[in-house]
Amino acid sequence: MRGPVRRSTLGTMRSLCRVAAVLVIGGLAACGGGSPSAERRLSLRPCTIGGVHARCATVHVAEDPSRPAGRRIPIRVAVVPARDGEARRDPLFYFAGWGAAAIEDELATATPMLAEVNRTRDLVFVDQRGTGGSNRLACAVPPLGEQASLRAVTGAVRRCAARIGPGLRFYTTTVAVDDFDRVRRALGYDDIDVYGISYGGTTAQAYLARHGAHVRSMVLDGASLLDVRVFERGARNAQRALDMLFARCRADAACHAAFPDPRADYARIAARLGRRPYWVAGSNVPFDRFALANAVDALLDYTPNKAAIPLLLHLGAQGQLTGLARVVAADPPTEQLAYPALVGCSERWAEQRPGVIAHESAGSFIAPLQRRSMALTRAACRVLPRGVVDPALGRRVRSRAPVLLLTGAEDTADPPANVAGARRELPNSRTVVFPAAGHGQLLLPCAQRLIAAFVQRGTAESLDASCARTAARRPFLTRP
Repeated sequence: MRGPVRRSTLGTMRSLCRVAAVLVIGGLAACGGGSPSAERRLSLRPCTIGGVHARCATVHVAEDPSRPAGRRIPIRVAVVPARDGEARRDPLFYFAGWGAAAIEDELATATPMLAEVNRTRDLVFVDQRGTGGSNRLACAVPPLGEQASLRAVTGAVRRCAARIGPGLRFYTTTVAVDDFDRVRRALGYDDIDVYGISYGGTTAQAYLARHGAHVRSMVLDGASLLDVRVFERGARNAQRALDMLFARCRADAACHAAFPDPRADYARIAARLGRRPYWVAGSNVPFDRFALANAVDALLDYTPNKAAIPLLLHLGAQGQLTGLARVVAADPPTEQLAYPALVGCSERWAEQRPGVIAHESAGSFIAPLQRRSMALTRAACRVLPRGVVDPALGRRVRSRAPVLLLTGAEDTADPPANVAGARRELPNSRTVVFPAAGHGQLLLPCAQRLIAAFVQRGTAESLDASCARTAARRPFLTRP
């Protein structure tokens, strides 16, 4: 992801707002033991979310952790009970991706994919502070796109921050994971298993750093280690993923015969859009060069759609741009969550240094998008407060907890290079690479089986990951 619109949530593609998502801008006693009979500690009520039967509750925490008697905010919780009677003592906490982090966005999609884990373990979903039912904070955004005004961005963010007030600085990853631990205690759990996807993997590592004594096992899916500045590497990683896709097409007889030069097809489309944007019927969003880069980047990240990229580029080069344009044709949002902006301006992994961006983005198809996003981000950061951040979260976490890292070889945001050397600090970790895969592996049956086996055993040793070699490979589409 470019700029603080990092990392899609499960099964969704980023919209044009990722060009500048930054524009938008506890006090419970610890419970001993690890019984899953959570109702004795927190009043859970039956609820149905996206057709899934769960039990829901609200935990109230201090907005400012240093003032436990001050203003309190709600943290919404949903527990999907284990299906096979008595649950294991360690539930699986699900940490959501960037910008979604709300129970409605994730629970109904993730629960079936974690069905084998859910057979014997509760699944716990929590709305991160500032999202969903946890004191959601959102701000109006100005029109985005290639001609977005830095002055409009700065004004929108300044008005947003003034309306929210000084409490905005507490909506960071550091404070959020402390909320999650208060939820753990309120539910009466001792040890927990953690699954974090995308930004949820960042959150999971922050939880491991601050509350690691309660982590039985952890899955990091489509994540980067905490010392990696993800956005600074974004353009390079996106170009690498596209180059790998083009190489696979060239090596595939049917794809190469149908599309001899997809790179040239992309260049022809970009040149045309540089002269005049394309408009999709019924959409108020122009399909310009920024939108083209955004569309291809989104398609690269979502594994099931990658096989269509050479075809869509070939059609686009012939003037048939509707297929590509519809990837990002939805009307832009009128508001955006506030917490990604604050996190993007306050946390080291999200830092964007101009000199590094200029060097790393050179030659990348998303270079203009990356540079524009950085400019918008820096404009927003000038008027936002500095968030409350644990400085230790800019370093790799050291832990002996079992950790399973799942990564797609063609992930544009969090590729294998972003977790290289993980075993130095995480000696009981194992990295499984999915060739041809994009961002986040949970939708793949192979990954679902690996996660279930890992959580069941509590170790990645002797885990048969051979299915990953072919799990994400799909034949290229050669006809509309």
